[in-house]
Amino acid sequence: MDKTYFIYRYIRLDTNQPFYIGMGTKKEHNNNGYLLSSKRSIYPRAFCKDRNLMCLSIMNKAGYDTEIIYETNDKAHAEEKEKEFISLYGVVSNGDGTLVNLTMGGTKFIPTKLYSERSVYERKKRNIFYGTKAKKTYMYDLEGNFVEELPLLKSFYQKYGRGDKEGFGISQSIRLKMSCHGYLFSFEKVDKLDISKYGKLIPNYPIVKYNMSNEPVKVYNTMQDIANELNVPVHIIYNRVDKSVAIDNFIYKKELVHKLPKIN
Repeated sequence: MDKTYFIYRYIRLDTNQPFYIGMGTKKEHNNNGYLLSSKRSIYPRAFCKDRNLMCLSIMNKAGYDTEIIYETNDKAHAEEKEKEFISLYGVVSNGDGTLVNLTMGGTKFIPTKLYSERSVYERKKRNIFYGTKAKKTYMYDLEGNFVEELPLLKSFYQKYGRGDKEGFGISQSIRLKMSCHGYLFSFEKVDKLDISKYGKLIPNYPIVKYNMSNEPVKVYNTMQDIANELNVPVHIIYNRVDKSVAIDNFIYKKELVHKLPKIN
């Protein structure tokens, strides 16, 4: 069966301007062959939160709508349309538009000025980012309560196996005043972090699968991972996890990363 490719855009609610263009593959049936009904399931890439930090900052602070603007069965044509739309709206860091894309679209990697300025390699050459690597970093929950002291930026990855190995994402979250991995981070230790200075906070918690004896069985990074394993629409997983309803004699619970149970 031919694949259908789509182009989508994010529109910020405060200015009604597009700020991101992307491309994905349409999914009309689940793994059992049943038709998908929700837009989120049919266009999964358009609703994914795996974005660059500038994009996430706008999502959190301004709010946004997701629009599907083009579909085609021709992948090469879809890539050309993605590049065309990015060029049409222009990129903020290139000084010619409103988008915060890191590349100019398509499979050929053409970085924007934003990508070049923020890539770890470029920042290392200019001694930006790497000057913060040796700093103690303090971790807070989303209510501003102190959780843990980390000796280095990369200590979070070393201990919990999440994020990037160098801690670049955490460094960016400190600078942009936003959450990362479901926590707030700072280079300063305070009794209570002032969360009013931060944008919308994203929990982004992993989910733990428990048997009926309340023993942890498995950890999932996202609801979609559970949906893929069970071959069901992801909205069913969201609904049952939020209401603590059992699925096939297992309970799934969101957990803070630093409170994840050890699984034998």
